[in-house]
Amino acid sequence: MRLSLLRWAANVSSQRSLRFADSIGNNSYGQMPGLTVYLTHVKWITGKNQLEHYFSRYGPIMSVNMFFDAETGLHRGFASVTFKNKESANKAIEQRPHVIDGDIVDLEPYVPEISVRKKDVTL
Repeated sequence: MRLSLLRWAANVSSQRSLRFADSIGNNSYGQMPGLTVYLTHVKWITGKNQLEHYFSRYGPIMSVNMFFDAETGLHRGFASVTFKNKESANKAIEQRPHVIDGDIVDLEPYVPEISVRKKDVTL
């Protein structure tokens, strides 16, 4: 029992380290601090190509990611746009508000989550 608990603790610790490493750099969605903007209130009829076309006026784009609900297959109303340079991302942020498909889309700079490590617990 004690050995399996220690294995579990080691596994949790290594997973946290991997998440922390992902959170401070490029993550699995290609989001990078300074280059990526995060969009909310995206209408369900708005598509990836439409977002890419709209935001390309601010500069070259590396990627557009839309996040979908696994059960329904519909996108969840938020997305991210990663630009090739910081100037383009800053320009998009400065020129708010953005109206896409007749609705105001909120735009914020991408800020990675950094988990706070709690004190180690001795068992």
